Amino acid sequence: MKSDSILGVYDAYKHDLREINLGKVKRGEIDFPVLFKDSLSSIKLLSTRYDTYLGLGFYENNMLSLTGNAIGSKFFFEYPYKDSHEKAIPNRLRGMAYQGTLCSNQSLDKFLYIVHSAPIFTLYSVKKDRIEKTYEWIGGYPDYTTEETGEYRSAPMSADNIISFIMAYATNNYIYLLYSGKSIREAGANAFKANTIYRLSWDGKPMGKFELDYPLTNFCVSDNDDIMYALADKGEAELVQYALK
Repeated sequence: MKSDSILGVYDAYKHDLREINLGKVKRGEIDFPVLFKDSLSSIKLLSTRYDTYLGLGFYENNMLSLTGNAIGSKFFFEYPYKDSHEKAIPNRLRGMAYQGTLCSNQSLDKFLYIVHSAPIFTLYSVKKDRIEKTYEWIGGYPDYTTEETGEYRSAPMSADNIISFIMAYATNNYIYLLYSGKSIREAGANAFKANTIYRLSWDGKPMGKFELDYPLTNFCVSDNDDIMYALADKGEAELVQYALK
């Protein structure tokens, strides 16, 4: 949602995108209307500025979808692979090893996808009827096995994989990547906490690095890129604020 007081929240189990109006919530009006009902079994859904919806999912041959009244549903790209052997793994199964986070800028015309289990992130630009890949950085690939029967599929990960980007956030000016660099075997659950945030431009150029005093699990950045709010682990979760300028 392009608003300071309205959030769009996607329920991956019910496959619907709902509106949360913070102004109404403060007035005690608890009503979360459905904005869009997804029919593609997407695991993540975001609005775009063109009255379309960008979906992330384990689709048959692709990882992204774009749906709208004027264009129907279109599919784009597939999950990463390092060689022909990995490419031969069905996209839906391979995608389970490359799960991550999808987020957008405030203008809802640029999107970012990070992979948790490998140092990979991709930048996208959304047009009225298509998605364009504008930048991709691949620093390695995850080690995993695949399991598939007629009833279920999974891709168990090696505990030696380096957990890379835990969380990401985007503004109109920059993208921010929270980087771990630890394996589950080495650090256990602490592999999903990190002290390092990278700031990059939307064309992938490094624009800064922040080393923080406490490990974070989640964060967001103000629209003008001067303040970061984060959940820090200080023995227990605490909301903290950092000045970025």
